[in-house]
Amino acid sequence: MSRPDRAAVRRGVLLFGLYVLAVVVALVQSAVLIAITGGPWRQVLTALPDGSVRNPGRWGGTLAEAAPLLIVALGAIVSTRAGLVNIGQEGQLAVGAVAEGQVDEGE
Repeated sequence: MSRPDRAAVRRGVLLFGLYVLAVVVALVQSAVLIAITGGPWRQVLTALPDGSVRNPGRWGGTLAEAAPLLIVALGAIVSTRAGLVNIGQEGQLAVGAVAEGQVDEGE
């Protein structure tokens, strides 16, 4: 097996660090906004993992909520790689869900 290129490893570590930084910044901004409005920011930040992954059975609910967003993201990646600009992914998903509901009612 060949060893990975140092530049590729460095790029991967940098991207991972940027993702972690983005999540941390989002959580800090949320805590600041909650504190400004007088809410209990510590309780909110502990309720976030409790409601999404810590409590029994929440992994499935979290994945069920995330699946449509991941499908939309995959569609955006494919269209971007193909050189197309597509700015209506969420609307397309909503219209598809409504159409599926109408088809399902007809059966």
